[in-house]
Amino acid sequence: MLLGLRSINLTLGGRTLFDDASAQIHAAERVGLVGPNGSGKTSLLRLVTDEIEPDSLGPVFKFARRKADNDYGYDYVDDPVFVCVPS
Repeated sequence: MLLGLRSINLTLGGRTLFDDASAQIHAAERVGLVGPNGSGKTSLLRLVTDEIEPDSLGPVFKFARRKADNDYGYDYVDDPVFVCVPS
């Protein structure tokens, strides 16, 4: 898993954009954000990049891919680079 978000709640300008939303993105997946203007596409990206703070959220996992040597040559490993578990 490259990115995981759980139980995100976000309200901007009195409008609820996310209510207990969750998402996971795994390696090699292609993901697109599609929706009408004002539906929260940019806000989701800003949450992931820590530009804005959600009203509340569950655990957030961000991973970095690295090349690792093993008995069969090389493989790719996802290392957690940021894990946030709100209290």
